[in-house]
Amino acid sequence: ATASKLAEDAEKFSQDLVGKYPDDPKFKHLLYASKFRVGDQLAKSIRDETKAAKAEEEYLAAVGIAQQLASTYPEDMQHQHDVTFVLNKVADIHKSRRDWQGALERYQAGLQIALLIAEKYPEDVATQKNRIGQVYSERNGPGDSAAALTEYREALAIQTGLLNNAPDDATLISNIALGHRRIGGILKDKPDEARIEYEAAVAGRKKLYEGDPGNMDWRTGLTRDYTLLADLLMQKQDWRGASQNYNAALQIVEGIVQRNPKDTDWQKTLAALNVKRGDASLNRGNEALIRPEQDESSRRIDESTRRIEDALERYRAAAKLYEGLSKAGEQRYHDLFDVRIKIADVLVHQSKYQDALDAYQSASAAAEQAASTQRVVDWQF
Repeated sequence: ATASKLAEDAEKFSQDLVGKYPDDPKFKHLLYASKFRVGDQLAKSIRDETKAAKAEEEYLAAVGIAQQLASTYPEDMQHQHDVTFVLNKVADIHKSRRDWQGALERYQAGLQIALLIAEKYPEDVATQKNRIGQVYSERNGPGDSAAALTEYREALAIQTGLLNNAPDDATLISNIALGHRRIGGILKDKPDEARIEYEAAVAGRKKLYEGDPGNMDWRTGLTRDYTLLADLLMQKQDWRGASQNYNAALQIVEGIVQRNPKDTDWQKTLAALNVKRGDASLNRGNEALIRPEQDESSRRIDESTRRIEDALERYRAAAKLYEGLSKAGEQRYHDLFDVRIKIADVLVHQSKYQDALDAYQSASAAAEQAASTQRVVDWQF
């Protein structure tokens, strides 16, 4: 049976039990849980408005049950926690519709409950503040970035305090790393401050990855944070630091692709990282030529040659991946065009003019291949 069918069967079974034993809180809680699970299955197709509306209906029914239990058994804070939990699911539906006010109202209602039960569920307050921060961040209106930053920092302070009492709690470490990543994203126009946040995110993810290197969530998170840090360092023209972080991300992704050679999403990630790593190497090579030290000019020229050759190798590795993806129907012609242009530019730099001409022509061929699958306006260059 499918997960949807199992959830629907559980809901029907729970409804029958509540009908027979209307005063038994265990069966009401079972019905609450089955309803939000039916909603979860429907919400997997959240872009389908009909299914999203049905998911919201299930979630609202679950909210009603949880509120009734919380009112009947006020001493049991689990029921209030349940109200907050499922209110967030209703808010998520509104956020997916870009109904920012509707989402905020429900997240904030959840926050008020979370504050009342913070002694037993301290993480709930941080969860609500993070969700409120996400709404402000995604809405991105006047003052929203500052408001999101406040919410994220307050959530992070709570989580950091909790980590002091549970230093090996993987969920807390992961959530704290995510908080640093989100703050870093908001501070992108203040690169020195953003760097501190991204480095903190990397440190947390590394601890998780080193403790359980086979965990795909930890691999994915660390790859993402290494990349974000490297992108920031590129912005700061710290080519060496960027290269080091791209390399660290590449090592993880190469291992994943070796074990999952048919996973096209990871192949795309690997190709994109190779391009980024190539860009960093190219900048390092150019920098060595632009600012040579007089007594080490020969060594610097050798270093420049090596860095630029490394960039060429990275671009070619990316091109090979994009070629394979395009042949498999992924239509990465735009990416293939871009990286072939980069290859050609490097070859010109190396005075390999015939090879460069061949590379430019192969870029043109990629554009022609894309013509039948993408709008012409996308290929005006």
